[in-house]
Amino acid sequence: MLKMRKVTWFKFVLTVLAIASSFAALAQNSFKYKADLEKVSQPGFYKISLSPDVLSKSRADLADVRIADKKGQQIPYIFGSTLPAINNVSLLPVIADNSGTDTTASFIVGNEQGYSLNQLVLQLRNTEVKRTLNLSGSDDSKKWYAIKENIPLEPPSAAQGNGSYEQLLNFPLSTYKYFRVDINSNRKLPVEISAVKIYQWQHVKPSYAILPAALVNQRDSNRTSFIELKFRAKYAISKILLNAVGVKFYNRTVNVFDDARSLIYTGIINSSNPAELIFSIKTDKLYLEIENHDNPALKIESVNAWQLDQELISYIEPGNDYHLLFGDEKAMPPDYDLSFFTDSVTRRPVTVLKHLKVTADNIAKQPVVSNKLPQWLLWAAIAAAAVILLTLTLKMTKEVNKRS
Repeated sequence: MLKMRKVTWFKFVLTVLAIASSFAALAQNSFKYKADLEKVSQPGFYKISLSPDVLSKSRADLADVRIADKKGQQIPYIFGSTLPAINNVSLLPVIADNSGTDTTASFIVGNEQGYSLNQLVLQLRNTEVKRTLNLSGSDDSKKWYAIKENIPLEPPSAAQGNGSYEQLLNFPLSTYKYFRVDINSNRKLPVEISAVKIYQWQHVKPSYAILPAALVNQRDSNRTSFIELKFRAKYAISKILLNAVGVKFYNRTVNVFDDARSLIYTGIINSSNPAELIFSIKTDKLYLEIENHDNPALKIESVNAWQLDQELISYIEPGNDYHLLFGDEKAMPPDYDLSFFTDSVTRRPVTVLKHLKVTADNIAKQPVVSNKLPQWLLWAAIAAAAVILLTLTLKMTKEVNKRS
């Protein structure tokens, strides 16, 4: 009988604790904003660029951003910045192949694209002989300069199916228009080089979205200009461009401070280049100090600002309504299996999908966004579970004492 009562009480306590935990989880999801996505006609991976309006209302780490369908189910996504770089192979054009039985056999390739190279890949027919290689470079294919000498020819370790293998040559960074590989044959039969190629890692170049213009307020003192920038919202600012006038030649140090007057960036602006400052912060207010020393003050006529594009990539299907949810300070970052399949995403064409206007989210109608329960109800449930557990413990102790 005692055992049955213990099981019943434990089940009751576990149920209360589960309900309390559910209350806690429900209280955590409180997305304030949503933005509908455009409808699609074909299933596939789509790239969703987050506008400045979305980023200004999201957390800085974007942990609160979700994609949901019309049933409120979360749709897994990955950030576009997490896609791996693509390794492309490019064959360099052959300019000359001076193979023979002389002391040296030469193989010349072109680099007219002007790549900055520190590696070349030699594709050789399978061989097992002792030779050394010399590498040189030229800009006119007439006058040659040494790059690296006495490189040992490596034997094939894992031959390809076509009877060839590759040897990687590492050397100091060079931008010559022509490269020449000389094989020291020592009056023996030459070794055949079938191709010279390069591996290019194509990293996605950063792209930026322009932000609404900031209000500029400037005050000049004896040797320093103080500039206040006010933005419409707390934008994710990645770079700003100062449009300076009044002085033709200048070279000034600029210090950038956040809203709390903490230094976040120090750089140099020079009249020879655009006065561009690159940093990362989410704020609606910046303070700049330009060190003029004994020079006339620079007049900052206007300031342009940009955010680094943030993109979500997700598999979207037709016949469903999708939307973004964001604006929850307590949300935990999502953990999706899709992050393990980024290689698959890079092998598929990714179409750009736009989101519509940002609106306040009607939390009561979003299944993925549950109603925020009153704080007193959550604590009451936890307290009740604690009281029940304490009562059960005391009763069990009394039962044991009676039996002893």
